[in-house]
Amino acid sequence: MDIKDIYRECHRIVNDPVNYIKEEKVKSGGKYIGYTCIFPPEEILHAAGYIPVRIMGFSKKNINSEKYITSNCCEFARSIIDFLSSEDADSLDGIVFSHCCDTLQVTACIAHGITDKNIFIYNIPSSLDSQYSYDYIKSAISGFKSEVESRLNIDIDEEMLQKSYEIYRENRQLLSKLNELRRNKPGIISGYDSLAVTIAGLYMAKDKHNELLKSLLEQLSLQEYIQTDKKKIIVSGIINCNLKLIELIEESGAIVLSDDLCEGARTVPLKDSGDFKYPDAFANVTSNLFCPAKNYENISYDKVLIDKFREADCDGVIFIYFPFCDPQFMEYAYVKRKFAEEGIKSLLVETVINTNNFAQMQTRVEAFLESLYRF
Repeated sequence: MDIKDIYRECHRIVNDPVNYIKEEKVKSGGKYIGYTCIFPPEEILHAAGYIPVRIMGFSKKNINSEKYITSNCCEFARSIIDFLSSEDADSLDGIVFSHCCDTLQVTACIAHGITDKNIFIYNIPSSLDSQYSYDYIKSAISGFKSEVESRLNIDIDEEMLQKSYEIYRENRQLLSKLNELRRNKPGIISGYDSLAVTIAGLYMAKDKHNELLKSLLEQLSLQEYIQTDKKKIIVSGIINCNLKLIELIEESGAIVLSDDLCEGARTVPLKDSGDFKYPDAFANVTSNLFCPAKNYENISYDKVLIDKFREADCDGVIFIYFPFCDPQFMEYAYVKRKFAEEGIKSLLVETVINTNNFAQMQTRVEAFLESLYRF
């Protein structure tokens, strides 16, 4: 595929991931298991013969969630309940929950009562980069593997795990190269298209996504690069960032040069996980994934963002949050203060899943970008 076809296909997948999964099940007979956050070791599911896919606001209507959780709960949790209550849930053969916040922990309990799908729980400690947590993570990985083998009636040997690990490690390396290219050649690929390519990989078979990334990177390396004078923005936030919002930012006169999104750059560990060794290699991945809902001894939300901001030589930061996302908002006040101390301009926008109402948001984004162009 040429570049335009790659972008077109990725946007098609991102716009309706459930339909894409259904199409692929018909074509290949593949089996899919959904997962709710960045931490579950997808390689174990892949080694078991399943395609792991990220669950992100699949449901487009309120079906059942109001029976179980209140309206002041994060709508990502609400959308999971609605999805599992709908016929679209038939596209999945199971779901993995991880304790990234209290609301999703409760959602995992609720899920047992509304679906007969296999439900797996993969819990890791709130602190991720100490030796104690590393040992705990290794134990959790071994326990998760045993549960997958037992529930899915399959034996997973180290050769199968290594094969899956190498496929996923290559994917992370290719995504790192794409992110590096975005930073080094601003405008060679828009943030809108780059994020579509990244997010599409959360639904595609990873070997297929690897081939797509290789083709894209090769074509981009041959493409003539013209420098842009647009203001460079980094976006940070939660799961299911509506790509129409990214498009809005770029149509308002900026370029989304880097990101810190749950479905974007946060899926790539801060450090390479190294050569295969079970379960250490998987623990290396988990302990080097950054999420503001977790605690770290050596890094923090503000430091990760400031490092990305400076590395990409950005001009401003736009935070994109859901209402009632407690972990993000608890961090936001501190991060905003640190940004002010560093002279970094930022804007917070709140959005909801599947919205098409961007008029007020567009006004705020345009005003923010105008303030950047004054300096």
